[in-house]
Amino acid sequence: MTHVQACTVESAARRNPEWQINLIFAGPVGAHKLTNSVLANLVTMRNVKASRMLLSRLVTQTSTLEVKELLQKSRYPVSHASDIYRYLVLYKYPGVYLDLDMIVARPFGTLARDFVSRETQSVVASWALGFSNSPVGRRMARIAKVDIRRTFSPDVWGSNGPGVATRALTQFCLTKIRKTSTRWHTDACQGLEIYDTRYFSPRVRYFTEVGEEARVKHRNQHRSGVPFSQISSERLQSQSTLGLAALT
Repeated sequence: MTHVQACTVESAARRNPEWQINLIFAGPVGAHKLTNSVLANLVTMRNVKASRMLLSRLVTQTSTLEVKELLQKSRYPVSHASDIYRYLVLYKYPGVYLDLDMIVARPFGTLARDFVSRETQSVVASWALGFSNSPVGRRMARIAKVDIRRTFSPDVWGSNGPGVATRALTQFCLTKIRKTSTRWHTDACQGLEIYDTRYFSPRVRYFTEVGEEARVKHRNQHRSGVPFSQISSERLQSQSTLGLAALT
């Protein structure tokens, strides 16, 4: 876990003292990590919990095997594992999910209970999602869970993250994304809020301020092209920080 990722967790915890902030890992979190890394300070915060999220806690035994089979076929198993986990976590545990390359500037309570945000005018982002325990949140979570299982693409990096969010929103709202609009009306999506690109954005170095060459390099660093079966346990553990789930 990097210092920048730690800033995401700390900012979320400080801005939302009444929320439970869960730092999700796919691999084991050993005692050494908890006492001799950036995690050491985070876990002392009252509302921060670092934990390993086993697939068996999120889905049935049969589905666990299906997920592992999907990742074995993937060209980008680390990124795709993160994609799968975020939707499964929100399906089982209503709340807010964030990627670990953001700084939380406002309390989660200022957001709608159920929301997505745009990555572009025609693509819904998966870096920030809010699916509550309301009927709207539960339906959106179910649609996303079914979609990632039905349409999982092992060869396309973004198909299983923003691709799922975009398809799920299209199905939920029974309409295609309107590229000419910066924000959908919540009435058209049964109360689900769709925030425009001003609300959520990964750290600035991901975008044009660092130049196209650096942007491409940064993206490629997150696209492991090594087959799942060839990733060592040490490497998988070192890249096993999946994201942030905040629960009221």
